[in-house]
Amino acid sequence: MKQLLVISGKGGTGKTSVTAGLASLAAPVVLADCDVDAANLHLLAGDGITDRQAQAFSGGSLAQVDPAGCIGCGLCSELCRFGAIHLQPTGARQIAVVDPLGCEGCGVCIDHCPTLSISEVPRQAGELIDGRTSRGPLVWGRLEPGQPNSGKLVERVRSRAQAIAKQHQHALVIVDGPPGIGCPVIAALSGIDLALIVAEPSASSLHDLARVVELATRFRTACAVVVNKADLRESASEQIEGWCSRQGVPTLGRISYDVVFSAAACAGRSVPELAPAAPAARELAVLWERIQGQLG
Repeated sequence: MKQLLVISGKGGTGKTSVTAGLASLAAPVVLADCDVDAANLHLLAGDGITDRQAQAFSGGSLAQVDPAGCIGCGLCSELCRFGAIHLQPTGARQIAVVDPLGCEGCGVCIDHCPTLSISEVPRQAGELIDGRTSRGPLVWGRLEPGQPNSGKLVERVRSRAQAIAKQHQHALVIVDGPPGIGCPVIAALSGIDLALIVAEPSASSLHDLARVVELATRFRTACAVVVNKADLRESASEQIEGWCSRQGVPTLGRISYDVVFSAAACAGRSVPELAPAAPAARELAVLWERIQGQLG
């Protein structure tokens, strides 16, 4: 089983549209959307998603006060450096109340409660979701706004996708990764056979590309580059390709700026599915052939 990861140094390069196009050309394939802060690959699922299932993702812990045992001493409120605990009048006495948005699960209140009335409970931080599409199984994560541990959810998404691929004997997993170089990207890069970096001919693109290539190199992950919207600024596209050549990073192709991408997104489909004769669709087909060569 091979694993292809599609990433970018910044958001907005067209990474998900490229992923959806490659998925339609590679089908049947297992898909994983690891951009858990803003997963949207399922919006381009073609004919829709069937057999959808979701399970809760626990991204840490949360303090919980037992009202029956709380004596309202206020020690937990004094010690909480996040200001997540306050005393609330209840009848003739006061009890401690935890603000779930402020609690970081550090456990200080638990350790110092004189009546042992505070315990640790799992915090639901999001969901792990899977279903079936016309291209094959799709797994993605949805992180609640403001919740941490997105790297853990990325790892859960990848593990689930790999398990499905082994169970149904799929030869390839295509992962739509998060943008940037942070913790979620690191979690997505581990154990990948090839990282395809989607760049665009913008002012910051080369700088962002260099950071992603450095990260992939540190993890000893093979990487390659495709320049999306390449004809918007020819000089910048050539600059990116020249830098890749000097760094020994293969450039697998260019994709033209094409309004068919917008039309495909509105239709919830990939470019090869919506307009197989479009220039961008043909360029994606060439890119897929070259990716297969890189994957061996």
